Amino acid sequence: MTGIIITGRLMAVGISHSLFSMCSKKSDITFRELLFISYGGMIRGAIAFALVLQIPNETGTEEFKERGLVVTTTLFVVIFTTVFFGSFMPIA
Repeated sequence: MTGIIITGRLMAVGISHSLFSMCSKKSDITFRELLFISYGGMIRGAIAFALVLQIPNETGTEEFKERGLVVTTTLFVVIFTTVFFGSFMPIA
């Protein structure tokens, strides 16, 4: 599971950087900085994702049918905010 998350994060950052670098004339982000961006995103996303995974399937006598939707939505929001808003961060 962890390998999938790390691979996905690295791919998301790499693909985003590639798409944005096609629009600019010079590359101003080093590979080391891309790894740092990936690492920072994994920490923030891991906390939110771990918290949502703690929601039980059943609470007492009721079943929480929307748990899958909440988990998927949280994962989408974590990925979107990391990639979209992270692209506006200054390098310095």
